[in-house]
Amino acid sequence: MNDQELPSLSGMTEWAWKAMEEKSWSEAAKRWRLIRGVYPGCESAWVQGGIAEKNLNNFDHAQQLLEVACDRFPKNSTAWIVLADIQLELKGLSSCEPILFEIQERFPDIPYPFLKRAQYFLSNNKFIDAEKENAVARKEYPDLVNPFIQYAELAEKQSEWKEALKRWGQLRKRFPDHPAGYKRAAIIAETLGDVELARKLKLSENLGIADLDNIILDEESAEVLKPIKQRSWIHLLELIWTKSRLNLKSEASQNYLRYVWWVLDPLLYMVVFYVVFGLLLQRGGEGYLAFLLTGLVPFQWFAKTTQLASGSILGGRGLMSQVKIPPIFFPLVMVTQTAGKQMMIFGMLIVFLLFYGIEPSLSWLGLIPVLLVQLILVITTACFVAMIIPFVRDLSNLVPTGIQFLMFASGIFYSVESLSEDWKSYFYLNPVATLINEYRTILLDGDWPSWSSLGWVFSFSMLGLLLAVFFYSKLAPLYPRVVIE
Repeated sequence: MNDQELPSLSGMTEWAWKAMEEKSWSEAAKRWRLIRGVYPGCESAWVQGGIAEKNLNNFDHAQQLLEVACDRFPKNSTAWIVLADIQLELKGLSSCEPILFEIQERFPDIPYPFLKRAQYFLSNNKFIDAEKENAVARKEYPDLVNPFIQYAELAEKQSEWKEALKRWGQLRKRFPDHPAGYKRAAIIAETLGDVELARKLKLSENLGIADLDNIILDEESAEVLKPIKQRSWIHLLELIWTKSRLNLKSEASQNYLRYVWWVLDPLLYMVVFYVVFGLLLQRGGEGYLAFLLTGLVPFQWFAKTTQLASGSILGGRGLMSQVKIPPIFFPLVMVTQTAGKQMMIFGMLIVFLLFYGIEPSLSWLGLIPVLLVQLILVITTACFVAMIIPFVRDLSNLVPTGIQFLMFASGIFYSVESLSEDWKSYFYLNPVATLINEYRTILLDGDWPSWSSLGWVFSFSMLGLLLAVFFYSKLAPLYPRVVIE
């Protein structure tokens, strides 16, 4: 059979992986065996074939396959780890030690050898030895969660429940996004009869808040966030702040460049528009870059917040199904975390304008009221959009289109002076356009904002915010049912 008649390697491995996913170990072993015959250089055929044989308790055959894999593909950590598992199960720790030391040498970033020794000692009731090995793992790998999970489990295995709760608490503080720190601790709390602590832990997991002191439970149900009164608003704002901060931290940790993306993403966005409108289309002339950025930066704040908040209540359906929490909590979290990033972008804009040759003036203090008015407008818009979409979900498809229309209707790329007098009155009915014009008046012209224009946007936004709070209070009982339909 020539090479052209051979089935593709990708097709065959996908075929074998399907059996692995279905845990059809016998079928998987056959398929990997066939692949080894056709493609003997396929790494997965040896490693995964060994795993399939191990799950069939064919340890001798599995060991043979994995030894070949370790010899041919020495950089494959899975092959070494599974081989160590088999050796440990068949012959004990002393026979497995050479493989564990080999793993330590070849893969210094993997805590497996220490965790495996600790697990072995634990299974043989050698708790002191297990604690020692785990301590090494935690010291050498402080940024990995597995050593700390095992640390808490060691206390559980010894029935030291209070110590286990303490250790799960340490894990939550170090890894607030990991569910084990909440779920496992909640089980222990229920075992100890501490129902309130268990419920706090469950709520804390859903909110992503590691500090249980920030969780406020109702006296009757221990799951209900209190009605919106002065004290409850304070605690709700604390929850919003904490949740936003953790969201930002989690978002940054998912990228290699981490917090750099907060600056790089809007920067690239603005560069694209400048290249298109400023260079390719030759619009604006001298000073157009400053003109463009003073419009784009405020609009990005409005657009990103509205987009993120639009699906926030639907995204919080899991939490609402477990606890009574004001639905307005979800868009306000989006508003807070977006505002946090946007203030950094505004700071960059100021620095750019200074380097661009624009001299600061006392009127720049007028940015403070303009920023506050825009914040109120952003909150109002985000809350209204998030409020409506759970009832009319198709509207979520129109949000990006509406934002794009508003972008071109807000004078970001053109001066309001280019409009006819008839259109100017309609143009300023757009509160976003009014705010962008005020930013340019302050930053580019060096004048104070128009207090009358700012006043009508403030009045409009405050009225909208009060209406939003009113509607949320009336619709709140409906959301837990609506979001799951």
